[in-house]
Amino acid sequence: MPYYGYGGSEIFCKMENRGDVAATVWFIYEILGVISIIVFVVIIRANK
Repeated sequence: MPYYGYGGSEIFCKMENRGDVAATVWFIYEILGVISIIVFVVIIRANK
């Protein structure tokens, strides 16, 4: 599994060893996490 750099999902998937399903679920969580960080930064900048 490639390492996407957010949330340590590579280590988690290796520990759980559930295969493609776990990898897909954690990839979705990583995308949502990155989007939430971007939105958070935009809101902070908008408030200044």
